[in-house]
Amino acid sequence: MTEQTARILTEAADSVERNVRCQTHTEANGKSNAVEHLRRLAAEARPVTGNPSVVTDRVLSEVLAERIRQDARWGEQNHPDGTGSFDQKAAAVRARADCQLSAADGKVTWAHIAREEDCEALAESDPVRLREELIQAAAVKVAWIEALDRRALAARCQRCYGQKVVPDLSAPPVPWCEPPPKPCPNCQGSEGG
Repeated sequence: MTEQTARILTEAADSVERNVRCQTHTEANGKSNAVEHLRRLAAEARPVTGNPSVVTDRVLSEVLAERIRQDARWGEQNHPDGTGSFDQKAAAVRARADCQLSAADGKVTWAHIAREEDCEALAESDPVRLREELIQAAAVKVAWIEALDRRALAARCQRCYGQKVVPDLSAPPVPWCEPPPKPCPNCQGSEGG
């Protein structure tokens, strides 16, 4: 979806809010639900890459919350790095080669990229370089989480934009794409479901 779609949905929500008159509590609740639904759709329609810092900030706030939980449970941790061994350097070379070969074949995955970054960090013994590599590894994990969130959003039911749904594995396989999603439980009895 696009920013234009988001603008249209927001205008529709504003219009319903201003112009629809309700005479009963049931009608008022329906109007409120419709406005809320339109605003939620508008928020979801905005391209997440238009301002990646918003998405990244959300993920980083989750990471911060986890760090707070870790410190509450374990206290401040000060362990030796344990990096830079011959085996770790060899693993970094293998991970880099594996990632590059997979990319050349068009089959690179987040796991390839994350493993390469993790192995490169573990191969470093210099604290400055280790820190740089750990930042790169952490950034890859944040990007991976953002991709997971985009996939989850795309897997929402396209009829009611409600619950997240799983792929319909009973559909005939199409080799170049993932199976289409099943309708969510809200749409199971609807037309076309």
